[in-house]
Amino acid sequence: MRHFLIDTDTASDDAVALVMALTYPDVQVEAITVVAGNVPVDQGVQNALYTVALCDKEVPVYRGVAVPLLRPLKMSMARTAWATLAYPFLAGCLLKDMPWMFCVKSYAAM
Repeated sequence: MRHFLIDTDTASDDAVALVMALTYPDVQVEAITVVAGNVPVDQGVQNALYTVALCDKEVPVYRGVAVPLLRPLKMSMARTAWATLAYPFLAGCLLKDMPWMFCVKSYAAM
């Protein structure tokens, strides 16, 4: 058994890694820490909590810093909006074993 601590911004691209880690039989995710990145830190925390619940796991999620320590936070608002709205849909698709591109195309058609 491998034990993981995952540090993430939990934008939509991280849905793949979180779902894989949380559902892989030889991995025990001990905790998830969330920092600002492609989405604001509070949205990232909500996304991580959603993913943990979606995978029916009990993993603590810890909020980290809202801005980088050594430089200003630069975030694309278009990317942030897409990541915030698409995340629950894409994470759900992945758990249903749907191909990633099918999920993205289906979301875009909504």
